[in-house]
Amino acid sequence: MLAYNYSPSPNVPVFHFIGMSSTLDLTQETSMDTFKRGQLWMDDGNIILIAGDCSFRVHRSVLSRHSQVFKDMFTIPNLDIQSEEIDGVPIMRVSDRPSELCTFLSAMYDGISFCSPDAGLPFEIVVSLIRLGTKYQANHLQNMGLRHLHPFLSRLLEEEPKKPSPSLDETWKPECAITLVNLADSLDLTDILPIALYGCCQLEMSIVDGIRHSDDIVERLTPTNLKRCLNARTHLVIAQSRVMSDVHFCIAGCDCQRRDNRDECLAKTFLVRTQPHSPGLVVWNPLRRLDMWWKEISAISLCTICSSVVKTFYIAQRQRIISDLPEMFCLTSTSNAYCGA
Repeated sequence: MLAYNYSPSPNVPVFHFIGMSSTLDLTQETSMDTFKRGQLWMDDGNIILIAGDCSFRVHRSVLSRHSQVFKDMFTIPNLDIQSEEIDGVPIMRVSDRPSELCTFLSAMYDGISFCSPDAGLPFEIVVSLIRLGTKYQANHLQNMGLRHLHPFLSRLLEEEPKKPSPSLDETWKPECAITLVNLADSLDLTDILPIALYGCCQLEMSIVDGIRHSDDIVERLTPTNLKRCLNARTHLVIAQSRVMSDVHFCIAGCDCQRRDNRDECLAKTFLVRTQPHSPGLVVWNPLRRLDMWWKEISAISLCTICSSVVKTFYIAQRQRIISDLPEMFCLTSTSNAYCGA
């Protein structure tokens, strides 16, 4: 079993040149039997990228066109020292996962046909585009990944994506929140990290065990982020209790149309509030509990004014919980007191 560990400086590309010397001009020939041939293998390619035990024969010109990092590297003066070769083609080792590098290169070569604007992308492809697009400064590929990340973030907040795609349900599972936390933490995606941590809080044993990817690599939270999740659960319980205690009073002061029988609307909202939680609903998921309450409250007959007041309350409380997430996870400069530090 392989374990995936993040580099302390994930934004800095890591390249390993084999057999390089500042004084010798020697070429070492490596057998192709040493590496598996990847999906991207161009017979006329002039550079071979090796990630793990997988090799990809591609073109320097294509890499340079799409990636500022590769462009700068290939134009470095005096970078004419011979390295290890396969079939006479120089090779370059990179520190990426083979599956992610394959996705990244495929997006370079296939362009618009790689992804239709209206179609969803599988989660692992989205992550690959964001991670390597950032690392290699291929901004258009990074942005492609970020555009397709929204449905997955919406799922973590218990919202339905505006345009559900078949690939979403085929590739998404709750443990993907672990990957999102590591991605956001390593690339400093501050808007994503609180939402991803919230998703991890809903996991059971997998919050410790991690997620196993399709290439058999197991990915886990860092100790710091695991601690953030476990500590934040207390604050999520408090947030849920606060919202559920407030719902009964959200229409108490409104100008109810049933002025002569105001208790009717109040009694209905109180009945919904006091209904037991659905089986399996954890107490540290206030957004889901609030959404369930709204679904239940929408099904009962309230007067027009009370219905409007309740909807306004629901939207405001939902936004309040989301806005409070950075403090709950100690991600803000003012969160020390909030977290009891």
